[in-house]
Amino acid sequence: EIAQKSAARNGMGETVSTAAFDWGDRSSWPKPFKGLVVAADVLYDKEVVPSLVNLILHLDGPAILVEPDNIERQSLGSVQYFEEMLQSNGVEFRTEKYFNMKHPSSPMLIISVSRGS
Repeated sequence: EIAQKSAARNGMGETVSTAAFDWGDRSSWPKPFKGLVVAADVLYDKEVVPSLVNLILHLDGPAILVEPDNIERQSLGSVQYFEEMLQSNGVEFRTEKYFNMKHPSSPMLIISVSRGS
């Protein structure tokens, strides 16, 4: 709801769509749409990774994930597991580290997932 309101305030209300659903419940997933999926701070637990990868495969479009690159997240191993699962499914991706000059002690990872069907 917040994301949709933000899109509308920025003149993108007719272009951007949002959805809330349970990653683990395929019956709640939207239909594949090949559009861009954007998510942030979603790799907080290795247990959610298989559901997220399956969802991205189901939606059949590109995705951009932004994740914190801190000691806690690294110790979870969820980003590495996500990358391994993408690779094992033949999905192309690129991971880049981003440093915000205003907050250099809080680097982020930007994971770009390519889906070409």
